[in-house]
Amino acid sequence: MWKWETNVEPKGIVVIVHDMMEYHGNYAYTIMELRKRGFHIFMGDLPGHGETSRANKGHIEHFEQYNEKLFEWLLIASRYEVPCFIIGQGLGGLIVLNALEKTEMKVEGIMLINPLLEFNHELSSQKKLLSTSLGSLSKEGRFDLGITSDMLTSDKTMQQSLNSNKEMYREVTYHWYREVHDTMRETIEKLDQIQDLPVAVYYSKHNQVINSKEVSVLKSGLNSTFLNYIGYEKKAHHLLIDEYKDYVIQDIDYFMHRVLNEIGFNY
Repeated sequence: MWKWETNVEPKGIVVIVHDMMEYHGNYAYTIMELRKRGFHIFMGDLPGHGETSRANKGHIEHFEQYNEKLFEWLLIASRYEVPCFIIGQGLGGLIVLNALEKTEMKVEGIMLINPLLEFNHELSSQKKLLSTSLGSLSKEGRFDLGITSDMLTSDKTMQQSLNSNKEMYREVTYHWYREVHDTMRETIEKLDQIQDLPVAVYYSKHNQVINSKEVSVLKSGLNSTFLNYIGYEKKAHHLLIDEYKDYVIQDIDYFMHRVLNEIGFNY
């Protein structure tokens, strides 16, 4: 895990949980912008991603490994006596929701960006898997998720960077897919078990990676009395590396300042 401290009086901490197929390096711009706004940033690579794994990317034994990593980061963040927020992008959003169903967290709010609650059925990999018995597939076998850089961002320069970055991957194990698939279903069924806390949801209406319509279950399933729900007329799945990322960061900053005002935190 890495931490980037703000150079001004801190307003809070933001723990970032990244998406599948990527690593912390994709968040350099977001980290820089949030630091300028007065937030410390804590982030690491999830198991099977980035610098945590060289030989076994795209694989985990149990989804709980992701939750344990988040709890570890939050424990370190709790040593700072300032409000704490979590950003979960894609898979990271699923991890945050699933972890909250298992235990209450001492956080002031969560921000979910295109949370992975269901894959888009139009993905080539999904069409294949939907017609296959997952139980008959090899645990170690791998397949291409069918997610391309233009599905993640409309920024041409970033697309080229993603395509050439060795920390990015496209293939996952069938076991990884089963773990994530089962967790998506379980998480949706238990949303009402999550504590009441401020939640912001940001999603792309024309997302080609996730089923964006499934994100709407959060409006009715969560017990949050402070829910900010914003849909963008975009197809980019990874809004924090999209060419319109500044608008999303601005919305995130606005949400956190609303929460800070609500809890009476002086900054």
